[in-house]
Order: sequence, then structure tokens, then C-alpha cells
Amino acid sequence: MFFDPAFSSRSLGTFSAIHEMRVCAERSIPYYYLGYYVAGSKSMRYKARFTPHEILSPDGGWLERRGTR
Repeated sequence: MFFDPAFSSRSLGTFSAIHEMRVCAERSIPYYYLGYYVAGSKSMRYKARFTPHEILSPDGGWLERRGTR
């Protein structure tokens, strides 16, 4: 799937992620990998809203992020 700015208002990345998580739940798959996240990328901003998640820090360690929503 590719990002098309003309359809950004439809939140297709969010829709796709939620659908894929539902499929994982139905199949008793305990984890879902959302894919790479690049801080500052507008087309990937939606990924940061899914919490909790882990981010690889510059020193190579993993940092857990929990949402406030």
C-alpha cells in the first residue's frame, strides 16, 4: 500500500492498521507490527497514535511509549 496525499482525509493508514489488528485478534496472534516509523514524516504520523509502542533510540535501546488518550 502506498500513501497518496489526495486521500489523506480518509485516514486509510489508520483504517488498514485497525483492520489488520482485528485479523490478528481473530487468529490469536499476540503482536502486530505496524512497520517502520520515521519521525517527522507526515505520511507516517498516524503510526505514533497507536500505543503502547516501542521506539529504537539512537543508542540502540528500546523506549516504550504509552499513550495519554
